[in-house]
Amino acid sequence: MTASHSRAPSRLRYVFLAEIRKLAAPVVLAAFAVAAVVALIASGLGYQRAVSTFQDNGLAAGMDSWPGAVVLALRHLGTLVGLLAAVGAGVGVAGGEFENGTWGLLLLRQPRIRRLLAVKFATAVAVVGVLAVVLVLLLRTEGLALGWHYRAHPARLATSASISPTWDPHTPSWGQAANTLGNVLLIVLVYVAGGMAAAVVLRGVVQGAAVALGVPIVFEPLVLIHPLVPYLPSTWIAGWLHLANRDQYQTYLWNSAPSHARSALDGCLLAALGLLCTVATFVAATRDRITHTSD
Repeated sequence: MTASHSRAPSRLRYVFLAEIRKLAAPVVLAAFAVAAVVALIASGLGYQRAVSTFQDNGLAAGMDSWPGAVVLALRHLGTLVGLLAAVGAGVGVAGGEFENGTWGLLLLRQPRIRRLLAVKFATAVAVVGVLAVVLVLLLRTEGLALGWHYRAHPARLATSASISPTWDPHTPSWGQAANTLGNVLLIVLVYVAGGMAAAVVLRGVVQGAAVALGVPIVFEPLVLIHPLVPYLPSTWIAGWLHLANRDQYQTYLWNSAPSHARSALDGCLLAALGLLCTVATFVAATRDRITHTSD
């Protein structure tokens, strides 16, 4: 019994390292690269809009400080950038074995489905966390570079008879950054769960990614139908993150749904959606006969 218990951590370690290697696939790396580029471009444009109009309430304007860069990076992970990265990670860790038929062989090394799926889920979330750190560093660097550029060329700032070009934007606090971290963590968990569910149910990486990313895009025009807006997951995310109407589509490339004050309800709806995806993943993973006999 002692030997079997000692082998369990080594099996988990093997599975974890195997999942990390899967995320080095070109498709997953491309998703992460696109997500980082989108965040940099959108944040840079948001910063330029803020300094050119003296809108010091724009969150992108404060990314030349550490708390501002953290909040901005986290909110990117809660919207389009995080959707691309987290879904890519979830699909990458969950879809390969089902696509090439090696799921049963993997269970020979780690026969407990719940533990195996938990390792996959934790790996995907951890990799998204690494992306968050990279985004913070990139956005902080970009903010410092843009700040230096506009201070070196004050003529490019907005000129107005009533406004001085010595512009000092408001920056978020570390308390706001900590609160944003808690909110975004829930959203990332939902994104990863959705990506894994799509990959496992559809038994493939490409079809899983297409559905997990395509469904939000297909349903996005429904934001134009006002009675349906409260029922859209994108609206729940915007409310949970307290995104301003302007920032939703200008800085984060999200929707333009009107903001609403029901963040607690939005969080509960997102948690229910993540739980539904998790249940779907487990049910689909136990569909094969070899899986039933191994669990």
